[in-house]
Amino acid sequence: MINLKPTNLELFLPSGKKIKYLLKRRNRRTIGLKVDHDGLVIHAPILIPRSRIEELIAPKLDWIQEKLSLQLSKKKKINWKTGELIHILGNKVILSLKANKTNSVLQDKDILHVHTNRVNDQIHSAKLVSKWLKEKALKDFVRRVEVFSVKLNVHPSNVYLSNAKSRWGSCNSKEKLDLIGG
Repeated sequence: MINLKPTNLELFLPSGKKIKYLLKRRNRRTIGLKVDHDGLVIHAPILIPRSRIEELIAPKLDWIQEKLSLQLSKKKKINWKTGELIHILGNKVILSLKANKTNSVLQDKDILHVHTNRVNDQIHSAKLVSKWLKEKALKDFVRRVEVFSVKLNVHPSNVYLSNAKSRWGSCNSKEKLDLIGG
């Protein structure tokens, strides 16, 4: 019986290295490879055995390794501490964390002030900045949607930010516009 649930597996290379991947079986005819920040995902037809899948992707191993290393180099972990240099909308800014009873984020030229009641909690600081960026993005998107609504003579009822990973946005029959926001 073939497992239809996504399965974490390992592919052993001739060099002795191994590549971890997620195998997702679907009702499809072809094998699809996707490399993103989470790693390698292989979409495969339900009835093809794992050995055949690995045999078919063997010629693509160099490409897979290249893309995985590219994704790794993109994944720079931010150290959420005062004085750290981070990038916001392509600009370098210095992070300034300050203890405060209320949480807030404010950008003053090249300094990003993060006021938080949990100054030593890096995950909390990251979430505050992420929320601030989404709010900032939503304001900008709403402004842009207004400009294009007039030009295209369409008027969305609401604009929202979504966490979708594979599409830029969508609009439903109630004219609710969902844009990608992270």
